[in-house]
Amino acid sequence: MMLVKDLMTSVVETLQVGDSLDLARHLMKAGHLRHLPVVDGAEHLIGLVTHRKLLSAWVSHGDPRGEDSDAVAVEILVEMLMECNVLTVSPDTSAALGSACSP
Repeated sequence: MMLVKDLMTSVVETLQVGDSLDLARHLMKAGHLRHLPVVDGAEHLIGLVTHRKLLSAWVSHGDPRGEDSDAVAVEILVEMLMECNVLTVSPDTSAALGSACSP
């Protein structure tokens, strides 16, 4: 049986409260990532920034024709758009969990 730890990456890029959307964008682009965990000072998970949230921040912010996207990205902090209710499991959880919903 395959476990979650068999699929986990050993080195994980993370963000911290106070980091900007610009940093999130840079890390996602450089690492070809779609999700970035947000951790506190003790490295505990407190949220998740997704590529979809990152894109929606640009679409919903002001007038994209009249604003510099780089300037906007520096102003928006990751805690303003991160998902806060992130479900986590232990590394020893089965990676082949079935659906809890009936068909």
